[in-house]
Amino acid sequence: MNNKKQSVFPKKRKTYLIEKVISNKAKMISNVVFEGQRRYYLEDLTKRDYLLESTTPYQLYLYEKVICSSSWGEMLCDAVNVILRRKYVQKDEMLAFTTSWSKADIFSLEERKHSRLLNNGLYINCNHTALHSCWLLQDILQRFSVRAEDVILLIHRPSAVEPKEMREYFEAKFREAFLSYLVDERKVEKEV
Repeated sequence: MNNKKQSVFPKKRKTYLIEKVISNKAKMISNVVFEGQRRYYLEDLTKRDYLLESTTPYQLYLYEKVICSSSWGEMLCDAVNVILRRKYVQKDEMLAFTTSWSKADIFSLEERKHSRLLNNGLYINCNHTALHSCWLLQDILQRFSVRAEDVILLIHRPSAVEPKEMREYFEAKFREAFLSYLVDERKVEKEV
């Protein structure tokens, strides 16, 4: 006999950063969202972004589901699976899907290098740069009639590829905090 007491209360589920963004409870400046010392960028999926070099996805909010991944290929696969659970799309329609920026097949019947298996048995080509992975997500949303305005994507930009104005802002904030530390904590006299 099992004498373990089971809690009548369900375990508390982790609140995702993207859910805090939706409920306006996240710390934000412009389109930058903070989680501790890390910062993430809200990516506008309604227009093409040409400055996505070296970015990685973080969280995607699609049909009230949160997809967490730091891999573009994994996130694309998960996003398509979420769409397919919500909408019926014939395999022939998916196999005929193309983009204006690539000659490569997006979906295929057989496994190929850098492809991932979808829940419907097809494979998705994940051999893309960060830029083209984001564009592919946008193209998939459009092709399968998902309003890009209703989808939220948080990405991580390494500091080297952050927009210049944001780098300057964070550097100024760091200098200000460091100067305050030197004056207040270390009792170093501030030069006039």
